Amino acid sequence: MTYVWNQYKKNPTISDSPIASSAQFKSVTSKYSKLKNLLESQVRGMILGCRGCIHDYVVRDDLIQYKDQDGISSKINYGFQTLFAYFR
Repeated sequence: MTYVWNQYKKNPTISDSPIASSAQFKSVTSKYSKLKNLLESQVRGMILGCRGCIHDYVVRDDLIQYKDQDGISSKINYGFQTLFAYFR
């Protein structure tokens, strides 16, 4: 995740190709070859998550919290968007 985030910060228009051709990704996919398609899909999701959280959030008590009806909740998450909101 950190690798994907760092690559995104260097180039916000990054696609999954440079990450999929990286030594890190090749190492993981050689170890888990049966999961290669799933891992490629997850990399695409991570890149989209890096590009921004389209949901308004607040940080309270070191947690990402989203609006939930009339309040806010840390029990709501939006996958990689929430994960990479912590990196911001």
